[in-house]
Amino acid sequence: MQPPEGAEGRRTKVQENDILISITADIGNIGLINDTIGEAYINQHIALARPIKGTNPKYIAFFLHSNEGGKKQFEKLQRGATKIGLGLNDIRSLQIPLPPLIEQNEIVRRVDALFALADKIEKQAASAKERTEKLRQSVLALAFSGRLVETEAEIARREGRSYESAGELLERIRGNK
Repeated sequence: MQPPEGAEGRRTKVQENDILISITADIGNIGLINDTIGEAYINQHIALARPIKGTNPKYIAFFLHSNEGGKKQFEKLQRGATKIGLGLNDIRSLQIPLPPLIEQNEIVRRVDALFALADKIEKQAASAKERTEKLRQSVLALAFSGRLVETEAEIARREGRSYESAGELLERIRGNK
């Protein structure tokens, strides 16, 4: 499919650091365009926000994605019963607090660090869950092979008493019938 020609093609072509906002269906999903996307265009279901110079696009994307920031505003702005949506004027009306750029950069740095920590913890939790499952299977294997605890026969030998095996018990029961 060919992109639109002329002004429409220029208007819908995404650039690095553009913020994409879904305005239909899953309203308020946010995407931040990085430098690896190549040539790409938006459609009518996406609003393109191009941050102004002197702002950190990642800060704006984080704010728009946050429950107390953009998501709360998206919920208030959406309209429609069967097919909910937002308009471009709704997107233009969003209130985004813009602290000085140095503060925006620090917020992004800290959020990135916390996300990295959360990813690390998530990986550790997944690894621990996998090890726990392997341990459970090992315990079950030991239990059902008779190697988890001493058998009655081993206890009887150690205590110097007689022991009737399951086979002997079954033979005795059959003989009593």
